[in-house]
Amino acid sequence: MSADTLLHGIADRFDQSFADEVPWRQLGRESEYPIVDASGDPAPLSDLWDELRGAHPHMADLREGDLIVGLECPDFIYSAEVGISTIEVIAPPCPDLVQLESWCQRAEAPVLRACESRGWKLLGYGIQPKSNPVRALLTPKQRYGVLLDIIGDGWLSFAVTASDQVQMDVSRSEWVAVSNLGNLLTPIVVALCANSPVSGNALTGFNCTREAWMGRIDAAGHRHGMTAGPWANAADLVQRFTDLDVMLERTANQQVRRGTNTFRELVGQCADLDAAWQAFLLHEHYAWNSARPRSAHGTVEFRSACQQPPGESLAATALSLAIVEARPALEAILSRHLGDQAWPVMAKWHGEVIKDGLAAPEPSPGLTLDVLNACASALEDRGRSEVRFLQPLFDRLSAKQNPAQRAAKRFSAAGLAGLIELVALR
Repeated sequence: MSADTLLHGIADRFDQSFADEVPWRQLGRESEYPIVDASGDPAPLSDLWDELRGAHPHMADLREGDLIVGLECPDFIYSAEVGISTIEVIAPPCPDLVQLESWCQRAEAPVLRACESRGWKLLGYGIQPKSNPVRALLTPKQRYGVLLDIIGDGWLSFAVTASDQVQMDVSRSEWVAVSNLGNLLTPIVVALCANSPVSGNALTGFNCTREAWMGRIDAAGHRHGMTAGPWANAADLVQRFTDLDVMLERTANQQVRRGTNTFRELVGQCADLDAAWQAFLLHEHYAWNSARPRSAHGTVEFRSACQQPPGESLAATALSLAIVEARPALEAILSRHLGDQAWPVMAKWHGEVIKDGLAAPEPSPGLTLDVLNACASALEDRGRSEVRFLQPLFDRLSAKQNPAQRAAKRFSAAGLAGLIELVALR
C-alpha cells in the first residue's frame, strides 16, 4: 500500500472508533496529586504501594518489568505518573458528577490515610511546590527515559506537575466539533482553574506554571495546549500529525526507541494498515493538546486544568463536561463575542491567562460569564443535580481570583508551610 492509502485508512479507522450515537454521556476522571513530606519535599509514591494494596480485596500490581507502576482493582486504578511523587487516581466511567464525587472520595481515602500515617500531605495543587523539575524525580519507566533524551529538560516539567483530566463519551458526528471547542475554550479553563504559581519554593511569574512549562515542548508543532486551529475532519487531524516528527517507535520486543522519521516517512515503511494504525496510535499519544480525541475509548479528553484545591475538586471536571453538553450555545456565544477572529484572539488570550489568570482582561467583556451561564444551563438540563459543582467557578470569576491567585497570596503571606496548609487534602 502507498503511504497515502495507509493514511486514508488510518483516518477512516480513527473516525470509526467513535460510537454512532451516545444516548447518555458518561465521564471518567484521571486525577493527579503531588505528594510531599513534612518539609514540603517530594515524597516517594513507591513507599505507599504496600499499604494501598489493602484498599480493595482484588487489588493487583501493574508492572513494567520489576518496577511497580500502579495498582488495579475493578473499581479504580492507582498509577505512578511521570514524577515519582505524583499519584494518578483513575476513575471508571461514571454517569454523572454526583456518582463521580462519591467514587473519588472512596478512592482517595486510602491514599490520604497512607500519607497521613507518615506525616505526608496529598495536595490539591498543580505542581510540586518546593522542588524544581530534576531528573531524580522522574519515574524510571523506559519510555520516560527515552522522552527525556528526545525532549531534554522540558520533559522534566511532567515530573513535577499535576493535572485534572476528564474523558467524556462523544459520538462520531460530534468528536471533531467537541475537540475544536475544547481547544478554543482552553483560555477560559486555564483562567478559572489555574493552580500552580509556586514551584521551587518561589513564585514563578506564571499563574499556571504547569501550562507555561509544558507549552515549551515543541511549541512550533503545537503538541501541547491549543491546537494551531480547528480540525476539519479525521483526515485533517491525521494529516497534521503526519507532518510531525515521530518521538517514539516500538521495537519487535515491544520496547520503545527514539523515532528517526516524520510520521509520513514511518508509515511508508509499514507493511499493512494494521501496522500503520498501531504506529499512529503510539505517535499521536505524544501530543498533549488541551482537548484531544481518544480513539481507544471513543472519548474526548480535556487536560488543561491544574489539580483543583480542597473542597472544589470537581470544578474543572464539571466545567469540561458542561462545555461538551453546552456546545451549540457556546459556539453561538463565541461567534457573538469574537466573530471570525475567535481562534487568533483566544490563542493570544491563552498566553495572557497562563501568566495572569483572571487578572488578564477578557478579549470581550462578559465572555467568561456568558460561557459559565450556558454551562450551568446545560448541566441543569441533564437533571442530575450537577450544577452545584460549577459554583466555585462563579465565585472565582466574581472575586477575579482563581486558585492560583489565592495560592500566590497565601505563599507571599505565610511561605511554603502556609501554601501547603491551604492546598492539602484531608
